[in-house]
This record gives sequence, structure tokens and C-alpha cells, in this order.
Amino acid sequence: MRARVPLFALSTIVAAASLATAAPAAPAQSSDAKPRFVILPNDAPGHVVAKVPPAVPLTQFSGSFTDRLKAHVTFVMAGTDPKTTNISTTFPVVVIPIKMVYGASNGNRTFNVKRDALPNGNSVLRQILVSPIFRSIMSFKSGGQNLGTTQYIDAFQRGNFFSSVQTHTNYHVLLGTPTVLPTSPSMSQFRTALYVPIPLERSPSASWISMRSMPSCNPT
Repeated sequence: MRARVPLFALSTIVAAASLATAAPAAPAQSSDAKPRFVILPNDAPGHVVAKVPPAVPLTQFSGSFTDRLKAHVTFVMAGTDPKTTNISTTFPVVVIPIKMVYGASNGNRTFNVKRDALPNGNSVLRQILVSPIFRSIMSFKSGGQNLGTTQYIDAFQRGNFFSSVQTHTNYHVLLGTPTVLPTSPSMSQFRTALYVPIPLERSPSASWISMRSMPSCNPT
């Protein structure tokens, strides 16, 4: 017994077969094509890292304030609470030097923080290590108030909470002597910029300058 296939069904089968066997058109090539990147969230499948409690919990405190727009703002900061403590806290630091290598389309240049020298003779890495970020070599003043001879970040934090620090004079948030790791592989796809806040006056507003504006220092 022969099966009968209606004409419209046969046409549908032929059309489907034609679509299945047709080769897809090659995508157009463009010389100005640019790669696109996506930042995966920390909890993406396959990227979840087991949480391991630190050997020593990070010393921190929380607080809140009302800003100029009457909004209630909460925060968490490193260190102890300057309102209730009068002690110094030191945090360990790890520095990872990065060497950046650029190909022919970018001038065949290599930037190595361990080898590239500044006008004062220091390498970029050493200039950072001997700077006020890690050394207490400068006396900081802001708004006519003496914040002390200390590290830069500590001076900034003491200025933020000066109403408490002026009585809790031993309050400090310091960075320990950095541990410098081996230079990492070339990371030419990254562009980096570091900006740090400067407390120019005793006011709720913050002023920002580039690290390139930091004073040069070359202590012996």
C-alpha cells in the first residue's frame, strides 16, 4: 500500500530540506572590528570561589551622616572608630608590579615599573615605595590644622575626622611596609589611572587630584 502525501505537505518538506542544506553566508569582515568584553559577576557559574575566613579579620568601623541633600548615608571604613578609640592601626600591603608591552601598532614600547627611571633616578616602583603613601616623611596641614607628620592616607583620614582626632591625637590608619611580588606578565590590554582624594579644606566637599600632582620626593 502506497502512502499518499498531500501536495502542500510535500512542498513544505522540500522547503525545509532546502533551508537545512543551504550554506550560511560568510560574515562580512571589517578592518575596524573591535573586540567586546563582558565583566562576569563574582557569582557567575564556574567563577564562584569558596569563601575562606581571613586569619585575622579586617579592622573596620561603620557610621552614618546626613549629606547636604538631607540624604542619610551609611559607610564602612578601615581602622578603628576615631570617636571612641585613640590607637594606631597598621594594614599589611602587597604591591604587584605590572610590565606593559605594546606591539607595532602602539610603537613597540615596553613600560616596566621596576626598570623605567624617573628624572630623579628612582624607578617608578621605588618612587612609590619611598613616597608619602608608605613613609611618614611629610608634615600635612589642612584648613590651618596640623594633621601631623605621617603617611598621606593617614593624614587624609585624620583630616576627615579631625573633630575627634584633635583630642584622640594617637589615632592613625597606616600602611605597613609593602611586600613586593615578582613582576606580573604583560598586561597591555589595560589602561590604568589612580586618583586620590586631597582634603584641601575642612569642609564636607572633597577635592581630587591625579597622582601625577603628588610632590616628588627622594629621601636618602
